[in-house]
Amino acid sequence: MQRSVRCVEINKMSKLSFEKSASRLPPNLGCTITWHNTDASAEPIHWLEGSSVAIVDPPRKGLHPSVINALQRVALSERKAFKAKSSLTKVKDEKRPWILRAREPAVHVDSTIMEESSGIWPETLIYISCGWDSFKKDCKSLISNEAWHLENAHAFNFFPGTDSIEVLAIFRRDSGIAQK
Repeated sequence: MQRSVRCVEINKMSKLSFEKSASRLPPNLGCTITWHNTDASAEPIHWLEGSSVAIVDPPRKGLHPSVINALQRVALSERKAFKAKSSLTKVKDEKRPWILRAREPAVHVDSTIMEESSGIWPETLIYISCGWDSFKKDCKSLISNEAWHLENAHAFNFFPGTDSIEVLAIFRRDSGIAQK
């Protein structure tokens, strides 16, 4: 299976920064990198499918409930339950122009054609948080049904003298083995 990185960003202004960063990558990466300007919470299952690792960097308010729900369902259910015919992945005819739905990449690095990788779901979740209270809430939601377990977390004080704490946490999908 081909390696790929799929970046989903709601802020369209980050495209220039992404392109600049991508231009610095070596040409022989052996993977495909795409950037999509959309709201991942509108179709979370679509963006999770085909990923072995998901990295989330939510706003201060934390992950959208639809993303939490999708991560819980992916972790607890049989993977077959989330084929593209799922009602969660149906593309809706959106009438509101401010709602973004961009399944096609706005930026594509590497000329390799991406293969569909259905049937693969995240085993690892990397959570980057700039909101301590929202991280605690999201962490509690993710581990509450034992679908995910918190493997590691580190707090960083990038802004001394403030109450701002950045958190980098790694969750693993529960393999059914009891954690201590």
